[in-house]
Amino acid sequence: MNYPETKREEIVEIIHGKKVDDPYRWLENFDAPEVQEWLQKQHKYYEQILSKVPNYQKHFREIKDLLSLGILGVPIQTEQYLFYQKSTTEDQPILYCQDKATNEVKEVVNPNQLSNKNPVALDWFYPSKSGKFLAYGLSANGDEWSELHILNVETNELLQEKIPRTRFCSLCWEKNEKGFYYTRYPIPGTVPEGEENYNKHIFYHKLGTSWEEDPKIFGEGYPPTNHYLVELTEDQQFLLISVMKYTNNDLFLFNLKDGHLIPIVENEDFLFSATEIDGEIWILTNKNHPRWALYKTKR
Repeated sequence: MNYPETKREEIVEIIHGKKVDDPYRWLENFDAPEVQEWLQKQHKYYEQILSKVPNYQKHFREIKDLLSLGILGVPIQTEQYLFYQKSTTEDQPILYCQDKATNEVKEVVNPNQLSNKNPVALDWFYPSKSGKFLAYGLSANGDEWSELHILNVETNELLQEKIPRTRFCSLCWEKNEKGFYYTRYPIPGTVPEGEENYNKHIFYHKLGTSWEEDPKIFGEGYPPTNHYLVELTEDQQFLLISVMKYTNNDLFLFNLKDGHLIPIVENEDFLFSATEIDGEIWILTNKNHPRWALYKTKR
């Protein structure tokens, strides 16, 4: 059997002044009859080739069994629980929590059960300090435009607020678990057309209130292409903010009491990853160190 033919179309785009050929764009329309026909021919060819391999079905079953064991994500530890994702034979990984005292494991968020039509994904999650609350983002059809949900893990009750436009969200909880700082993109219509996918800012949300009333904490006046990572210091007085700018970033401490901004690293053409431990800022950087180096400094 000859390899199935794949047609080419004359499609050319000019992108940033460059000519880009895209002859197989028609394959992006997964539901189109011609694409389904192409897939069937590919599958038939695949079956004919592999059916000649000795013990093919045996190997297929062994691989399938191994894949069904799943992949376990890195656990996130809170005072009471361990939270982790596990992927199995289902389309989307499931989020579990394990009680550290009893080792009891329960399912927390299962995206596979949230829709019968459009696939839903769990994009990210952030448990509170004790693990009582969980903030997490869901998106449909792979668009990654997460909607933020808040779950009371102990009662399995969802809080009323749902916060849109939280794509690639960074979030940190207050110790008292009354609220959190998070990043969000603007709502279409609140910025000039074409800028909806930029202008990410840092906001504060208090549980039980409308997200539309959330005060903007940081980001105003900065380039619209910036991304932000946030961490709350242990004394709850500062936000440790990483301002991501493609291949480099700045680091700041933001005083939550008076709004004063303290630069840690600014206008360097390198990457800096930071966290606070016992009042000291630990910084991992590739500045002057191609294999990276770890530093610490007092706040």
